[in-house]
Amino acid sequence: MVAVTGRRPRVLAVDDDAGVLDVLHLLLDDRYDVVAAPDGESALRCLLSEPVDLVLLDVVMEGLDGITLLQQMRRGGVDVPVIMVSAINTAWTAAAAMRLGAVDYITKPFACRPACARPRWAPRRPGPRSCPGRWYCVTSSRRSAGS
Repeated sequence: MVAVTGRRPRVLAVDDDAGVLDVLHLLLDDRYDVVAAPDGESALRCLLSEPVDLVLLDVVMEGLDGITLLQQMRRGGVDVPVIMVSAINTAWTAAAAMRLGAVDYITKPFACRPACARPRWAPRRPGPRSCPGRWYCVTSSRRSAGS
């Protein structure tokens, strides 16, 4: 998929674990421009300085955590699809993220099957930059529809 501007879609991966950022690069580099941020403050600076098409956001980080960053993004008018990525697997955390507009919540550690089942592209709210409402496998060259 090509972003609206004609460039490759840009994904901002935000995690304080360098190993997780490496895995996300391995999964996404062939189709996306991946920008990595090791903390919430760096992610916020990136979001304010360059356009991104999707944010993969860790929940628990030192300093500015993922939920607070998501709140600041929404208050600041940054309307980019966000997929939360966390080792915290509680309904409260997932619900809080979804109330703030996250489109999905993935738990770590990544297993092959869940990672492969996640969207190649997150659906956006209706609007001029909308993408199709279907998701496709990140790691497979075969397009498999998701929901």
